[in-house]
Amino acid sequence: MAGTCYEKLIESHNENGVVAFYGRRIKLSGIINDIERFAAALNKCGFVRGDTITVYLPTSVQAIVAFYAASKTGITANIVHPLMPVGTLKENIAKTRSKGLLYFDALTPDRSVFDGLNQTLIECSVADYAGVLSPFFRLYSVFKCKGERKAVKYKEFLKQGYSFVPVEGQTEDIAVTMHSGGTDGNPKIVAVSNRALNALSDNLTLCDKIDKHGDYSLVALPVFHAFGLGVSVHTALLKGYNLCLMAKFNARRANAYIGRFNVSMIAGVPVMFKKMSEQKNFKGKKLKKLCSLWCGGDVLTEDAVIKFDKKIATEGGLARLMRGYGLSEVTGVCAVNTEKNYKSGSVGLPILDTVIEIWDEEGNSLKPYEKGEIAVATAACFSGYVDGPDCRKEKDGKVFVLTGDVGYLDDEGYLFVTGRKKRTVKINAVNVFPSEVEDIILKAEGVREVAVTDYSEGNKVYLKAYVVAEKDADCEKIRKDIYEISREKLIKYSHVKKVEFVDDLPRTGLGKIDYKKLKE
Repeated sequence: MAGTCYEKLIESHNENGVVAFYGRRIKLSGIINDIERFAAALNKCGFVRGDTITVYLPTSVQAIVAFYAASKTGITANIVHPLMPVGTLKENIAKTRSKGLLYFDALTPDRSVFDGLNQTLIECSVADYAGVLSPFFRLYSVFKCKGERKAVKYKEFLKQGYSFVPVEGQTEDIAVTMHSGGTDGNPKIVAVSNRALNALSDNLTLCDKIDKHGDYSLVALPVFHAFGLGVSVHTALLKGYNLCLMAKFNARRANAYIGRFNVSMIAGVPVMFKKMSEQKNFKGKKLKKLCSLWCGGDVLTEDAVIKFDKKIATEGGLARLMRGYGLSEVTGVCAVNTEKNYKSGSVGLPILDTVIEIWDEEGNSLKPYEKGEIAVATAACFSGYVDGPDCRKEKDGKVFVLTGDVGYLDDEGYLFVTGRKKRTVKINAVNVFPSEVEDIILKAEGVREVAVTDYSEGNKVYLKAYVVAEKDADCEKIRKDIYEISREKLIKYSHVKKVEFVDDLPRTGLGKIDYKKLKE
């Protein structure tokens, strides 16, 4: 049985697999060869089991190579947002004790920002794998990227890996560290083992349409988050999929890739699917190929699901948008809806080897339909935080992750998420869940998107709704409707006091609403 993610890849991948990147189809066998060379080069540079290398890259072939090479050698790939401010990056490098840094030339036009770093610096470029576009990106690098070239070029680094390095990584070694996707405080650095990532892939076998040798998985999510790395890349490769990589999500381009590469699997967050369905090129026979559509990471309304599924059905497609639930601490996914087991409004049933309970404040398990904190015990559990207190609790011989999310289980075991514990607002000693208010407001005619936050006025706390209206909608009518709906459908303390219309809602790098920024 495979112990590392690298070993699992070698054991399970499609021998004729392909990775598409910037218009070029690259044989997976060639990428595995680069993984071997990268691992050997790390070894030659003095990296040993237990060390960390920071991957400061967008979704790319180089990021995938670095991840699997690190897994093979027992090194941790610390994958961070490619637009993380340099100051924050340096803090992150210090916290994770990283000995090396991979970065993209096009995203780092002034290399002087890395002055003072003593780590091994490896400069990557789209030109490394871009095929016909390579000359353009090489010229860009020469004329646009300023500063001394203190880093070794990625291709030159690979050339150093001329010898084979045996697998040194172990099952419980930390394969990757990444930031949690939290929006209500400072994100934590989550440590995920080889064991957890491989368990996620094994546990998703219940998804009856996920095993598709030769089909394409559209990697629209960033690889610096568990959902993207764990499902779109690692699970997809182990199930025999080819990969179509998007360095940056663009809805129109994503729709074009669906047709060009006959994409059948997409994992994404609600805003991605919403934007895709709004594009004029979301049509045609290409939609018939779509088979596995997994959505999580944020609130997805039933209306949005119906609209998306209807557009696919109009073109003769059979795929449905499947809501799921997870977080970085459980390696991305712990509950999903499937074709065989689907319930409207829910985020599905627990995946294999996973137990979900609802706890009260004392850690007691609640009965069906009683709301409390969602607690998850899974084989894909993370190994802890690099920089924060633990959120795991042992109970009945199992280790549970306290998610910070509020929800309930019905009498059939389906999970319903009703709010974020950290987003609970206390108004006159009453707990109010802004997400429930958002769900009500979204039913108002003309409301496209909404985010609800609390604000203080005098010594009192109220709720404010930030609304993105549909094109040509009557904003004043919407405002009146919101006030009326909140009075009719919500308890007194959940009534919306203010409504502000905005063109767009601020979002994190993962597409989640950034509530912290809204309140600034």
